[in-house]
Amino acid sequence: MRPPKQVIAVHVEEKAFDNYYNGCCNGTFWPLFHSMPDRAVFKSETWEAYCDVNRQFALSTLQALRTVVKQLDAEVKMDTIPVVWIHDYQLFVAATTIRQVIEEEKLRAKLSFFLHIPFPSWDIMRLFPWDDEILQGMLACDMVGFHIEDYCLNFIDCCSRRLGCRVDRNKMLVEIAGRTVHVKALPIGIPYDRFVELAETTPKFLKISDSEKIILGVDRLDYTKG
Repeated sequence: MRPPKQVIAVHVEEKAFDNYYNGCCNGTFWPLFHSMPDRAVFKSETWEAYCDVNRQFALSTLQALRTVVKQLDAEVKMDTIPVVWIHDYQLFVAATTIRQVIEEEKLRAKLSFFLHIPFPSWDIMRLFPWDDEILQGMLACDMVGFHIEDYCLNFIDCCSRRLGCRVDRNKMLVEIAGRTVHVKALPIGIPYDRFVELAETTPKFLKISDSEKIILGVDRLDYTKG
């Protein structure tokens, strides 16, 4: 059997992509989730484009999942459960479609979501007109991960106050639609030892005196960077 494709492209029409990415992701979620609501723009047009693109990603994911499950079944690996790992604020609601279809088709899979940016407090999150759909999309997963515990607790608080979910803040659990969603703090670091090794072994390209130092910083210009 030929191995399945490792990368599947999702082709999005140019205007829809602009509304989705520049309009909703960068124009709304980026400032809002960094607790800068005065910079956030709320437009139904960009939100609709966002949901449509998320659905496109979800449908492509489902097609790949069907292929993987079929291959596992052919290899008599029925106990192996594929994991769908969704990343970041560009795909908040993709899991809504994925969850609906895997339950309808009885596809075996575990869904996980990790957010690479902060998750704001309830007072900030409630400003977004469709906040319930974001929360429901994230809760369509079996596990939701954040960088730190504060973001976990913000998320759990929003689920409780906005959706009326039963929650356990100590064990970081949220109950919804007969399922229990695990919320975890999963800090992401860098390979520190490797960077130290590179810094110590890379040849010098400038000759400077012992009294001088060169400090190089590489980052994009962004109002959240200070």
